[in-house]
Amino acid sequence: MALAAFAIISGIAATVAQIIGGLLITADLFGLGWRSIFLVNVPVGLVALAAAQIWVSESRAPEADRHSLDMIGVLLLLLPLGSLTAPLTLGSEQGWPSWSLVSLALVPLLGGLLAGWLRRRQSMGRAPLVELSLLTKRRFVAGNLMAMLFYASNAALFVALPVFVQSGLGHSPLTSGLLFAPLALVFSATSAWAGDLTARHGYGLVAVGGLLLLAAYGCLALAASAGNLQISGWPLLPGLILAGTGMGFVQPTISYTALEPVAPAEVGSASGVLNTSFELGYGLGSVVAGMFSFSAAGVAETIAGCLYLTSGLVILMMVTSYACRQPILSLRTGRQWSADSAR
Repeated sequence: MALAAFAIISGIAATVAQIIGGLLITADLFGLGWRSIFLVNVPVGLVALAAAQIWVSESRAPEADRHSLDMIGVLLLLLPLGSLTAPLTLGSEQGWPSWSLVSLALVPLLGGLLAGWLRRRQSMGRAPLVELSLLTKRRFVAGNLMAMLFYASNAALFVALPVFVQSGLGHSPLTSGLLFAPLALVFSATSAWAGDLTARHGYGLVAVGGLLLLAAYGCLALAASAGNLQISGWPLLPGLILAGTGMGFVQPTISYTALEPVAPAEVGSASGVLNTSFELGYGLGSVVAGMFSFSAAGVAETIAGCLYLTSGLVILMMVTSYACRQPILSLRTGRQWSADSAR
């Protein structure tokens, strides 16, 4: 239920964000153009901080000490993430200079440095940034991998379609935002229903959602090639509704897959890792889709390349889910899986 509620709120937020983003770009506040979309984060952030102070009570792991925040681990985590995302973001437009290739080559080394620090901190009896026991749980690792693939696929779609609708078809940012509203609303409604089915059907929901997403991308490709979208972008609507439905089946399921085997003492660390997987997947998907957008010869090539990308990511997500199918299906029999059996 909690995961379904989270997905519902995410869908509503996505709906409002698309519409507000379109309004802000159309209004061109202070002559900032598309950059004005960042202004919405200021009031939202302030309201969120105030609401958290009022309604969110403090919680702490029973064994955590007051000075256990792993700031060195935080800094060491930023190094591989930055070394990966910076060259992908800037390298293509600069012709892949030598610094970008060196930065990508350093990612495994920096990741190993982080892993070494986490082991050392744990051996000192201090709480590491990431509980290493989480990495021994197969379903947790698979769930995070699925989360990255799923959000990367979503991000690629959310980058490619606005570029196609606005730059290729000449529609306004507001029209582009309104086109995404049905997707987000259907996503919220489907998540509310699918969230209650996750524990019983597990992998089946990922399979259904993945097939719906593949069908959605096929519909979008057909609509984009129809040639009559300059008048109206609404022929894209069936594909967007299918995409929202597929996303609604997948999102609660991958969150449940990742968090179900987690012990109470690991919940805080597991939640942080899962949310990092969401953001990393979204960031990488946006970057790669942006590379398609700026390197393609035209909007038709842009949307085609991004739809191939999203389809490939969805297929990889389904394959990953299938790899951990047996533990998920065992939930139907009512068997309780321990941390060891979920590895």
